Parts: sequence; structure tokens; C-alpha cells
Amino acid sequence: MLNSLPVRLLWHSLNWLTRLAVIASGVLAVLAAICIIVLRYWLMPDVGQYHDQIVASLSRAIGSPVTIDKIEGDWRGMRPRLNFSNVRILDANKKPA
Repeated sequence: MLNSLPVRLLWHSLNWLTRLAVIASGVLAVLAAICIIVLRYWLMPDVGQYHDQIVASLSRAIGSPVTIDKIEGDWRGMRPRLNFSNVRILDANKKPA
């Protein structure tokens, strides 16, 4: 990794805190890249399989029953998107509010 003499001299001239910051930044960058790849290619295309969990979470958060016909996920550029079709929030009589 640090085979060339100028790079090795630069690395040894940095104090331990600077070296730690460089290593931590590199590790964080790799972890962020892994998270983006997992989100883009594994989780977003299969978001429909989490339909029941998403509906249950929304119902708990809102405090009223929620129905969603279809959930789709896609990714355009650097923006992940979730598309919900026919979202209805129901009142106490199970009618759309």
C-alpha cells in the first residue's frame, strides 16, 4: 500500500490523530458505498415484499388504519423513491377519512 518513498515519508510525518482520521474516513466511505449498493440493488427492487410491515408501521404511526394497494421502489440518479398506489387512511368506521 505505502511502497513509494514520498508517500511513506508523508504517512510517517502525520501524527497519530491525523492517521486515525484518514483511516476512519476511508472506512466510513467504504461503509457508505456498501449501504448504497445494498439499498439500490437488494432492498429497493424487492420493497413490495415488505408491504404488510410498511402498512402496519404507518397505521401505528398515524393511529388510524391505513390501506395501500401497491408499493414500488426505484432509483433515479442519486434519489431513491417509494411509490405508493391508492393510499387510504380509514376512520373508526373503516371508511376513507
